[in-house]
This record gives sequence, C-alpha cells and structure tokens, in this order.
Amino acid sequence: MRFSVRSRAWSTLTAVMVTLVASTIFAHQAAEPRAAESKTAMLVCKMIEQGHISHVRINDEISVKLFNRYLDLLDPRKLYFSQADVDTLGVDRAKLGEKMKAGNVDFAYRAFDLFLQRVKDHNAVATQLVDAKHDFTVDEGMVIDAEKLPWAKSDAELRERWRKQVKYDLLALKLEDTADAEAKTRLKKRYRLNIENWEQMEDGEKLEIYLSALTHCLDPHSSYMSPQTRDEFRISMELRLQGIGAALRQEDGFTVVQKIVPGGAAEKDGRLKVGDKIVGVDSKGDGPIQSVVEMKLTKVVHLIRGPEGTKVRLQIKTAEHIDLKNPAKNKKSQVNVYSLTRQTVELTGQEVKGEIIETGARLKSQRNVRVGVLNIPSFYRDFNGASNGEQDFKSTSRDVDKVLKKF
Repeated sequence: MRFSVRSRAWSTLTAVMVTLVASTIFAHQAAEPRAAESKTAMLVCKMIEQGHISHVRINDEISVKLFNRYLDLLDPRKLYFSQADVDTLGVDRAKLGEKMKAGNVDFAYRAFDLFLQRVKDHNAVATQLVDAKHDFTVDEGMVIDAEKLPWAKSDAELRERWRKQVKYDLLALKLEDTADAEAKTRLKKRYRLNIENWEQMEDGEKLEIYLSALTHCLDPHSSYMSPQTRDEFRISMELRLQGIGAALRQEDGFTVVQKIVPGGAAEKDGRLKVGDKIVGVDSKGDGPIQSVVEMKLTKVVHLIRGPEGTKVRLQIKTAEHIDLKNPAKNKKSQVNVYSLTRQTVELTGQEVKGEIIETGARLKSQRNVRVGVLNIPSFYRDFNGASNGEQDFKSTSRDVDKVLKKF
C-alpha cells in the first residue's frame, strides 16, 4: 500500500513496510497461494483502519464502493459485464469489507473469472464483427465516456456497443491509410492478445487489482502493491536496477526494445538495437531458451532481470531496415542469440539536474543575467540506503539541495 506523497513522512514509511510484509507473506506461503493472499488481505485491512491518515473503518458503505470500483477497474468501458452480471455479483456487495477483514477474498476471483469468460465471449463477437460489412456513410455516434453509460441491460445492447466499437477501431485504422485486409488482421490480433493478457494474470495480480480498488475508495493516491509492483516502485525510487539496461515495450505480441539505457550491459555489448524484437529468453544463461512471443511484458521483464554478474541469453529478431534512397544500406531481419551479463544500471536520466544560463549570450544582449534552471524529472528516495544509515543516499530533496548550493 502506498500513501499520498502529501501525507506525512511516517505514512510513506508505513506504506513501504506494508508492501514488504505482504511480499514476505507471498514468498513464504508459495505452496498455499490463496492462504497467503487471505493473510495479505487481512493485513492490509488492519493497516488501513489503523494507519491510514483518514482513520476510516471498512464498513458497509466502503464495501459498496469497493464493489463498484473493482468492476470499474476490470471493465472501465462497460463492454463486457451486463446489468444482469452486476446484479448477480452484487448480491452481498455490502459485506465485502467484513469478509475481507476475515480473510475471505473469494469475490475477487469469482468476479474475475466471470469477467474473463465475458472477455472471451465478447471478443469472439468482436472478431465476427470485424468481417461484417460496415457503412461508414451513416451518421451515427457512440458514447466514449463510460461514466455516462449505464451497464448494458441485454446481450443485444452489448453487441450493439461492440458493433460501434469495432466500426470505430476500423475507422481509426482507415484514417491511418491502413489497407482493409491489414486493418482486419490487426484488430483480430489485438482482440486475441487482449484475451491472452487477461488469461496470464496470476492470483497475486488479481488481488492487487482488488486491494487497489479498496484503497482507491479512501483517496486517489493510496494503492496496494503486489511484490512485482513493489519491485518496480523500488526501482523508480532508487533509480537503480539490475538487468541488461534496456527499456522495453509490447507491440502486436512482441517485446520490442524501445531504448538502450546509457551505461548498461546492452550499450556496452553493442549488439542489441532499438526496434529489435526479443522472441526468446534463457534467464539462467546456460539453459533452454523459452519463447516469449505473446507473453505479458511484465513476465518477460522478470525473466530478463536478475542479480548483477549473472548471465542471460536473448533470442533476438533484429529490426529490418529499408533505405529507399540507398538500397545498399538495407538490412534484412535476422534471428540471433546474444549472451549478456547483467549489471547494476544507474538511471541517471531521472536525477535532479541544474543548469546556469547566461542570458547575455543567449539573447545577444549587453546586459547579462545568470539564470539557474532546476530540472526535476522524477521524485525518488533510496529508502534502504536511508534506513541503513548511508551518508550519501539519493533522494530528490537532497539532490535539489546540492544543485542549489552549486548555484
């Protein structure tokens, strides 16, 4: 659970403690995942009632808010659940908080299972609608602000929403000058990948959505972090990670290299390039390569990261390069395997920086004024370094102070 940065310092420290305790429960109870998640839910409820700045009680009112918020997080555009589904799920909506405090989080998984089934059902409908004939000369519209939409009262109403959604998606691709056949292929793949992404959700991730729905009922800045999200938060706060030093994104089921981080293993090795696709990973460095095509990005990242000094092998489909003006520079895509040694990467690009500008030279004026420009790309703090008593641990406030003193 992470509290707002506007709260007092103890709130932030308490939040970090909660994520660490929750992570410990998951790690030590791996054989009984539901038992671990039950204990985590009870712990979070206890911490909310005792430690949240609002001192709120998780009562019937909060339970109803939790119910509505959870469904909104699962189906924000109201394209999957019908009013009948909501009514069925909401029989005991006012008792969710009471059950959670007792360690019962069955609703989270029951609602998710129904949602996943509806995703499969309606994406099958959407795939059929992609091939249907659409009249783009008809003057019709659709509501894109789901907060103004009620839940659909029937399957027919949901199908009509999907008809307009598919038509909208096709129109968006047509406006990008995408050929009809390619547009249909891309949409079908998009809908299929949507199902696969939800299918790959683990129990801990489902619990994260549910507990975050609870914390969002208190204020918009509080959220529960699963161990995986906690690790991402720690990296963003410490500006340090152990891996190959490459920012990745997902595109059409492929993990694509978006950026090479300066000073990282990938930059020093020199073979991995922006636009390359990672199609397989051997996380141990000396074992079989596991295909990561159409695997969730978070799972791919988890396979690639690891302790400093260990090796990882990446199966790479290199980016194709076409130069119409100079065909001799064209490069066809190839599949290669790169072995890289993981190292600690300092994310210096997110650190506070300062620059003094001499206005006389810039404005070509006889009157020269020195202006100090302070750039704060992110907020960060090395909590471990601070708690260990390190004298020079990194934090936004300390680095701002250093820059101001230099000024």
